[in-house]
Amino acid sequence: MANTLDSKTREKGILNSSPDGTTQFLGSASGISFLRDMKSAFLDTNGALDKETILGVIIPNLPDPSVLPGRAASVTSIRSPRNISQCLSAELAQKLALPFFRYFHPLVPFLDGPSTRSDLEQLSTKEGIALDGNRATIIRAVLSIGVADDPRLASEPAVQQMIFKSASDALSHVELAATRYDLETIQALLSILVYLYARMFLQSSYEVSCLIRAKVHLAGLHRCPARYSQFSGKMCDLRKRVYWSAYSLDRILSQSLGLPIGYQDSDCDVCSLIHEQHVQGFDVPVIDKFAERAVAAECSPIIVSVAFSEYCHLVGETIEIFNKSIHVRHVDNEKVQEIKSRVEFWKNTLHDGLMNRRNDEAITFENSCFFSTLYHHLTILIHRPRLSLSMDSSEFKYALQICINSSREVLALMTDQCNSRPDQSLFWPGYLPMVWMSAWIVAYAAKIGSYPVHKSRRDLMLCIPLCETLSNRWKVAAKCREMLAVILKSLDSLNGAQNDLQPNRKKPRRSDSVVADKFGDWEELNEIFDVFMSEGSMWKGEEQQQQE
Repeated sequence: MANTLDSKTREKGILNSSPDGTTQFLGSASGISFLRDMKSAFLDTNGALDKETILGVIIPNLPDPSVLPGRAASVTSIRSPRNISQCLSAELAQKLALPFFRYFHPLVPFLDGPSTRSDLEQLSTKEGIALDGNRATIIRAVLSIGVADDPRLASEPAVQQMIFKSASDALSHVELAATRYDLETIQALLSILVYLYARMFLQSSYEVSCLIRAKVHLAGLHRCPARYSQFSGKMCDLRKRVYWSAYSLDRILSQSLGLPIGYQDSDCDVCSLIHEQHVQGFDVPVIDKFAERAVAAECSPIIVSVAFSEYCHLVGETIEIFNKSIHVRHVDNEKVQEIKSRVEFWKNTLHDGLMNRRNDEAITFENSCFFSTLYHHLTILIHRPRLSLSMDSSEFKYALQICINSSREVLALMTDQCNSRPDQSLFWPGYLPMVWMSAWIVAYAAKIGSYPVHKSRRDLMLCIPLCETLSNRWKVAAKCREMLAVILKSLDSLNGAQNDLQPNRKKPRRSDSVVADKFGDWEELNEIFDVFMSEGSMWKGEEQQQQE
């Protein structure tokens, strides 16, 4: 008989409701179940945790509920040529566009590079260029991401006319695309999505992603374009790039918020960007028909996007195994071993240039720790659900040690990049929850006696400067740093208490009070939790903070 997880120990999400009838769901794939246990282990909660406070604080990359479509400029003013006809210097235009094309475009190459570059070059001429509609939205998004990378550039008067003023401003552009599903419209929506995600407005990003998914299906992008004779080779490549970009971003957002994945693999037959299996005009795929093209593509920059989409596919498969609705969820060892083997296969087949093993001029993606941290993050996603089992079980003990190892690797990789490659930005919004989750795992392991306190303290010391670095891009990282600093201080008292414990003493259960004298004084930590968990006080989105 397959070994399955007991229903009482499975990870579960939370559903929060407010007096005005608004509800918000945060699913278990986000990690909320583990972090809820974390708070129970560190603090005496005297009962069930308040759902609203957990939803508002315990995950640092929660959505900003204050940004809704229709709060900014009108459709007519957005379309006005004067809003995007200012002249930028060539140097400034390049500086603003570089972050998008350096970091995001290799992962999600949904834009046509030459045409976008042409628009940017014309903006930097003396005459400038009047852009409206989708082309203006794309340029605004690209330049706005550049401002997010270097906020000082926003002070330039010409720049202020060409960027999104806020998330609401970006979302108002979505109205332009409400009734269209041509390829350029979908590209414009994807540009808005990348901007919102880069700013860590997750709920708004997810809403836009859902709209994109509907348009992707209506436009037939979920069908391999090589099957249809009316598309040229260039158009086939672009349609596939748009599809896999939308697919990847949707799965990332589904995991971040713990929501159901939107793109079902069984409904799609779009071939990989480097492994085309269809003969144009024919429905039936021909395996290895384009083997020569696939081999050549292995050395091209497109392998960055392929590797990322394969990772996102594995994320979706992990969610399907561990985070489906309780009444249909069935986790057995065979499924778990299968997804583990596929993750290892993905890592082992990655180009060496993506794993920072050797330099390759053909690989233009400049973020040395990115794919390595994705691997360890995926490893945590697979093993974390078993941390909801009894602490006496062998499955819990093994999963915890695997999570500890991956957490330490994440922190070490990111620290090494900051120290050895300061020119490479920690651009990915997922870096913050990686640091956050890794910190809690090593702290939790030390708290229950499954990891040396001095090592946990050393790992947490890596988190502090990482949060400081990330706070330059996302303000919420500064709040994470404050909480981690208190946890670090608390571990000092725990270290002395653990030295007094007998070697065979039973570890405390989750229901036990862990604020006893032997575990030091946790009052300061409890106060920090109370402050952080007060309604909307600490985890408001950046836009809401700016408005206040």
